[in-house]
Amino acid sequence: MKNIPCPVSVKTLAAAGFELLQTITTQNISSAETFLNISSSYMASNHFALPTAWKNDTQWLTSGGNILCSDFEKPPSLNQGALTYTGRFTTCGGFVTAQFLPAKSKVIIAATVANLNAENLGAVCDHHTSQTCQSAFVGQSVTFIRTFISPSDMDHLQQLGAPAMNDVIRLKISLFQYARANTASPLQMLLFYFFDPTDPTFDFWSWLYVMEWAVGFREAISFQGDVGTVNVISEWVGSELQEVDVGELPTTFATYALGGVLYVTGVMLAISVLLFISILFSRGHVEGLNIFELNRVAGIVWVGRGMLFLRGITALCLLCTTTLHLELHNYAVNFYTREAPWYKTILGAGETGWIVYILNDIVMVWTREYSSWYCTGCGLLAWLVVAVLTLVQPVAHRATMDPQCQFDQVDFQVVCQSGVIYIGQSSRLFWVLGIIIICIAGSYIVVRIAKLAVHDEGDSLLLSSGAKYLFDRKPWIHHGVYYIDPASAILNGMITFHWKRKIYIMDIKTWRFFSIEADEGVPPSIYFSLPLTE
Repeated sequence: MKNIPCPVSVKTLAAAGFELLQTITTQNISSAETFLNISSSYMASNHFALPTAWKNDTQWLTSGGNILCSDFEKPPSLNQGALTYTGRFTTCGGFVTAQFLPAKSKVIIAATVANLNAENLGAVCDHHTSQTCQSAFVGQSVTFIRTFISPSDMDHLQQLGAPAMNDVIRLKISLFQYARANTASPLQMLLFYFFDPTDPTFDFWSWLYVMEWAVGFREAISFQGDVGTVNVISEWVGSELQEVDVGELPTTFATYALGGVLYVTGVMLAISVLLFISILFSRGHVEGLNIFELNRVAGIVWVGRGMLFLRGITALCLLCTTTLHLELHNYAVNFYTREAPWYKTILGAGETGWIVYILNDIVMVWTREYSSWYCTGCGLLAWLVVAVLTLVQPVAHRATMDPQCQFDQVDFQVVCQSGVIYIGQSSRLFWVLGIIIICIAGSYIVVRIAKLAVHDEGDSLLLSSGAKYLFDRKPWIHHGVYYIDPASAILNGMITFHWKRKIYIMDIKTWRFFSIEADEGVPPSIYFSLPLTE
């Protein structure tokens, strides 16, 4: 016993037919509606189409179509329908009719290749045991073909069908039934070869079996014995439907990344609320320029480099990824791409700032007094360059179709891959990271050559590196002491609260709570500020 692979010519015909039908139904909504209205309920039922010799002879009794099974008592009449053919899941000894469930697409392809028309439709439907064949799915399929398939496309499919038919004839694939001429006659093997020239009106039904063979719903099996060979078509076996195991989907990182992004967003929103409250309670006596360092200073202090890196790298991954939309169009589901508006692209490029902030903070131990001059510039420069790159050369998806199968366990499991769809570019991610580093280094070199530096005034150990080098502290120096306003203190990780003559401070950098005496002799503009006297 050997499996006969489906000829390449047959697969080529099937692929061309399916592609043509898909093109027609997706480009013409009228054709899609007509296709859907082809007797769906009738198509879902089992069909009984028999060769002329089997249908017209009312004496033949069938004992089943499984060549591996033995005879059984009281066989039914063959002209009522064939019994189950040889198959992986076919059992012996049962009066079960063979399944024949051709899909609409296969019916249309078979009817096109067989050149069905109004003149030969009646003769073709005579093979079917149902009286509604001509008025139901076959007749409606012929109408669809004549209405929506052009003569040139029909000729193309029929030209592909000629070598496919010759290959099937050469392989001698057949329908098989054990049968008796009557109850007293010996058991015989009935064979009907596909595309038998003595029964040309059955060619349409032969094409339906061949199309199901091409897509894997049936197999061709060769039984080779001492005195001869029999090649039979197998019983219909539908495709197995299974839900994808979520454990095999690489979504773990995406889940954690989403949680990290939500955490960072929530913390930054909470800080913004605290800033607003502190500005109200301090009656607006805050350094407005320092508020612009919300993400750069407060992000590092309150969130930390690790979570900001997660937030930044997630943003860059999205920036280096295109989006495929799965949409329903003309009753067909397809992938579509839509370019993002230019303003969204520019806003998305601003997400590079998170990585810039982290790198600025890391190298601030070396850049020190030059930081206030180059940090903002390098961030804006990186934003501009990445935005221009994304607008000029947007990320595009690509797909490769390369069906490959390999044995995972012999006789148990085969692992197949049809192709790969790429919606992102790892090279673009590395390019963006490189642009960020170059912008930081270039900006620092320019500032260093120009000798633009801000000298420390009112230094304090309670200041983070970002607050020390990026805050505008000069207007808040009083008698050589830096008075940090409540809003800037929150950015620096210090929550201050005035009560009577004391200032209570919670420093999240050191997780310490302490209080100092308020200085009543300071100007009103810095009355609510915290003197960093250490």
